[in-house]
Amino acid sequence: MRLAPVPLAFRANFGLAIHNAGESSRTTHGAPAAVDACRYFAGLLLGALGGRSKEEILSAFFCPGPERDYWQRHALSPAIAEIANGSFKQKEPPEIIGSGFVVRSLEAALWAFYRSDSFREGALRAVNLGDDADTTGAIYGQLAGAYYGVNAIPRDWIGRLALRELISEKAAALFLMLYRQPVPNNFVDREYVLRWDREFASRAEEVAAYVRNSFRRIGRGPIAFDTIAS
Repeated sequence: MRLAPVPLAFRANFGLAIHNAGESSRTTHGAPAAVDACRYFAGLLLGALGGRSKEEILSAFFCPGPERDYWQRHALSPAIAEIANGSFKQKEPPEIIGSGFVVRSLEAALWAFYRSDSFREGALRAVNLGDDADTTGAIYGQLAGAYYGVNAIPRDWIGRLALRELISEKAAALFLMLYRQPVPNNFVDREYVLRWDREFASRAEEVAAYVRNSFRRIGRGPIAFDTIAS
């Protein structure tokens, strides 16, 4: 479930991003529920990256692409389908369990995201469920990070992050990978991506450097990624 780089890298093609997220699970967890949890979660990440509202992202069987019947044609296993239909909205602890089992971990992370209004609040809700807290927190953090953005993460948390330099380099590489891909005609956010492509393609290395340097500075003060568009 630690799969955020996959939809980040293949965001320009939502079908490929979802497929590859599922394939990434097979390297260690090949059970249908594990693969489908990754596929469904990748769709949520794509929605968050695309600026969709929380209400829309957490709606029943949300799909980020133009094919609204996507999950009917690419069916999820029953346990993941139950989550996709909103089971996490109807439960509270102790029914919500932060265990290491993929079904329960995904449900717990989405519950924390649904029941909170900030990155910090949701993260604390997720990890304070206990049990396999790092897994629940990691799943929550991917979605909440994509939705709220880096500026919403407490600066002191990032300031103590291990391998921060390496993470900033990988973030910049993922940015460049996205903008070096062709944008398919049926991509739901095609015009959005093309607009950014026109504005920033010639400045890709500059923007990547901005991402790297901003992430390094974040422990020392606020940053605003939207200033790159000015």
